[in-house]
Amino acid sequence: MAAHQIQKGDTFFKMDSQSYWVVQELLHFPAVPMHVRLVERGGNQRTVTLAARELLDRRKYELKAAATTDGRS
Repeated sequence: MAAHQIQKGDTFFKMDSQSYWVVQELLHFPAVPMHVRLVERGGNQRTVTLAARELLDRRKYELKAAATTDGRS
């Protein structure tokens, strides 16, 4: 199966903190791998930026809801 292409609106479950995170923005910077901005779903509403490849590491994150074609989950 092909790897999931991260999209705005995807929801991921973070294994170590047992929390859900939604992709808010895809960030493209010159000369570095793609990054994503995530917003925590729930009470804290924290925002983090990390390399997109981290989201695809199944030991750290699990895709729970893929975004629809209009970018919403």
